[in-house]
Order: sequence, then C-alpha cells, then structure tokens
Amino acid sequence: MRTVVVAAVVASGAASSGETMSCSGPWTDHETELSWTIPDGPGSSGVDLIGCGDWDVELGADAAVVDAGWLTCAVRGWRQDGRLRVFSTPVKLDGDERAMHITFDLPAGPIAGMGAEFRPMGSMVLLTHIVSGSPADLAGLRPGDRVVKVDDTSTEAMSSSQFIRVVTGAPGTPVELWVSSGGELRHVQMERARIE
Repeated sequence: MRTVVVAAVVASGAASSGETMSCSGPWTDHETELSWTIPDGPGSSGVDLIGCGDWDVELGADAAVVDAGWLTCAVRGWRQDGRLRVFSTPVKLDGDERAMHITFDLPAGPIAGMGAEFRPMGSMVLLTHIVSGSPADLAGLRPGDRVVKVDDTSTEAMSSSQFIRVVTGAPGTPVELWVSSGGELRHVQMERARIE
C-alpha cells in the first residue's frame, strides 16, 4: 500500500465550477490535511482533484494547495498498468474536517482488460477501436459493436469510469459481454489480459 499525505490549504476566494463533475460543500477558511492509500501494483498511480473549475490548484507528489472559499472539490485516485488506467470513486472533500484519510477503491496487483476503446452512448457503450491481438480482438469484437451488458450489469447510463471498472480485473479472470452488432445480440466470453 502507498500512503501519501497532502496538505490542502483552503483560503477565501471566488469559486467557479466548469468541470464535468461538480460537488458542493460548506464555506471553509481552515487547512484540511488529506492522506490517502492507493493499493500497490505495477505501473504508476496518483490522484486528481475534480470539480475545482478555475480555482488556483496546485497538486504535487506530496502537497496540494486549493485556493477557494467554498469547498466544492472531490479527489479520486487512479492506477495505470500498461495502457489501462482505472479510477476510484470520487470522494468529496468535507469542509468540516481538519484531517481526512481516504482508502481508494482501486484494484491491487496487475490490471487487465479486454483491449478496446469505447464511448458511452446512453443505453449502451459503443466500441470505437479494438487493440490488435487483445482479448476483444480474439473474441471477434469490432469497432461499431455496442455493449449492452457486462457480466450481470447493464451498461445503460454507465459512465466511462464505471465501464472501465466492470471490464477490468486481474489477468486471466473471465468477463462476459452482451453485444449488439448488425441488429443481433450475441454473448461474448473472454479472459482479461494486460494491455501493453
């Protein structure tokens, strides 16, 4: 496990939200010390601040400074192994807390997937590119195929991060997709693999 301590200094100032996810929180003018744990595994890992808009934010390896009066940010962890990057569920920063510890819900060890690029499309996920030699390629998936279900989970209204979380896992573990292509629904099984 990697544990990193970050001091987030929150001072008075104007807030503007322009990110895809916005969080709202209380007014604060005190420091909040953040620490978090990211599971060990190959590749790199880090954190992102979300919903900070045009605020003055500096996020380094061991420090973060957020210049804002209304605390409306969230933090999420990530791990990258090869070409696969997995994000944790975002955690809102609590303006009442002077210290917070976050254990991110990320996989430990190697991360494997199916080897496809995609775009959420409301009731389904559209595959836009298939990595040559990947499990998706070997299973016969093609750009334009539409994933409607992964294992027992519908892809309806699924975000990119949610889709990544359900199709990734440990190398060699099975994943089942229900795919619509050419007006037909087919069941596809494959084993996750590391995507380099």
